[in-house]
Amino acid sequence: QEVIVTGKYLLPFDKTIPNSFDSQKYFREQKWVGSLQIKSWDAIEITGERFTYRKWLHQSRKFFYNNLKDKLSKLNAALVASFILGYTKDIDSDLLLDFQRWGIAHIFSVSGLHLGLISFWVWFISGFFMISLRKRTIVTILIAFIYCLASGMSIPTIRSFIMLVCFLSGFLFNRRPSLWNNFSISFVILFLFDPQSVFSVGF
Repeated sequence: QEVIVTGKYLLPFDKTIPNSFDSQKYFREQKWVGSLQIKSWDAIEITGERFTYRKWLHQSRKFFYNNLKDKLSKLNAALVASFILGYTKDIDSDLLLDFQRWGIAHIFSVSGLHLGLISFWVWFISGFFMISLRKRTIVTILIAFIYCLASGMSIPTIRSFIMLVCFLSGFLFNRRPSLWNNFSISFVILFLFDPQSVFSVGF
């Protein structure tokens, strides 16, 4: 299993009573090196027979990233994976700091902008194949959904995907889309799915 933990790591206490009880020695004997105050955690099942979408999602992203590393240099693979998937684990810390100084570190955060660009190009390119408006809509939604999964399903990406589906559904049902209705629907769905998500910067 792979467990992602967010919290604060605390070292063992000093000697509580001078010349008496050595708490650090006691902790070492108990093989306890410190304490972790957990703020949040997210477990991703890697092993086991039970199928979960997180397991499939993690393995799909890992497969894609391994292919990038085989075909590109380490730096280029890390950059492409960070721009497309938001996977910044292998980005050099000094390089990441340079991007922050330049004020463009936000490109590493996959958001609605990325989903919008992907959807636009799918919609634009599919128009050259002379397929119907209904088929273009379905293909665009499908590709956007796959990208939403591949990028890790962050809150901004999910919100943008819901709004995109609402917007494009107007072509399927001959209804004029409304930006504020789309935004409100995404707000309600995300609130029911994860109430904390409505406090994200996008909302």
